[in-house]
Amino acid sequence: MQYSAIRPAYSLLLDRLNFIVLFVSRRHSSLCRAVLSADHHHRHRRCRDGLFLRSTAKDTSTSDSSSRRFSDVLSESNRQRCRRDLLDEGDPVDVKQLPWLRGRNVELMKPAAVLIPLCLVDNQPSVLFTLRSHNLPTHKGEVSFPGGKMETNEKAVDAALREVEEEIGLKSDAIEVLGMMRPMPGKSYEFLVTPVVSYCGIIDIEKLVLNHGEVSEVFAASIESLCCEKNIQYTTFEKKMSLPVFVGHKHRIWGLTAVLLHGVLKVIAPDLYNAKIQLNY
Repeated sequence: MQYSAIRPAYSLLLDRLNFIVLFVSRRHSSLCRAVLSADHHHRHRRCRDGLFLRSTAKDTSTSDSSSRRFSDVLSESNRQRCRRDLLDEGDPVDVKQLPWLRGRNVELMKPAAVLIPLCLVDNQPSVLFTLRSHNLPTHKGEVSFPGGKMETNEKAVDAALREVEEEIGLKSDAIEVLGMMRPMPGKSYEFLVTPVVSYCGIIDIEKLVLNHGEVSEVFAASIESLCCEKNIQYTTFEKKMSLPVFVGHKHRIWGLTAVLLHGVLKVIAPDLYNAKIQLNY
């Protein structure tokens, strides 16, 4: 399945500024509702994404020590914490109530899913990316995550696992699903895309079997380098939104992929990743 059909155009990020709250986890949903309620009455206040992503009070019931060292961000204990923060497939999500889908005919949108692969490459906790084939009709040579349209009666997790095997040969039995983030619209609101966060263990990139009709290359970026401030730049749109652009890697990571990456880093390394998405209401 070609990813071009679902990859949102970068310009669509301007349509709903408060779509960034898609990264709010199940754990922080009450905070999200409170912020959105206040926003309804205060549309012109300045707001940072930290309000939507992390509670101001520390959760003393669990230890966050594993997230404070890069070598531990993909440890079992930190992955367990992430599972609690992310959505399970059975968790109810009323997509009609998501701020970035208000006023949209959700029933006409086709479901799709992408897989965000966390892994160990050269013993470094990393994120795996694909480079789209130049043979594709759109978004040629762009950095992306594996993904595609969900088949009839197919669940988001199953679709994401199927697509990653089709595109780069990763078998589902080698992938540990940590959870999902809230769905967001694809290009022209034709697709409703669910990001699935996963841990893929030790990856030897040279041994991956690529579908060159869709993917020209697979590369990894270490989580430490992705969190490094000197490797994070920002792009501003219409003085309303500031989004991260990740540089200093084999390929520049921008657009939807960068936004999804930002959300994942906030989940797996909240004490190490300090980039902000800024919205002006």
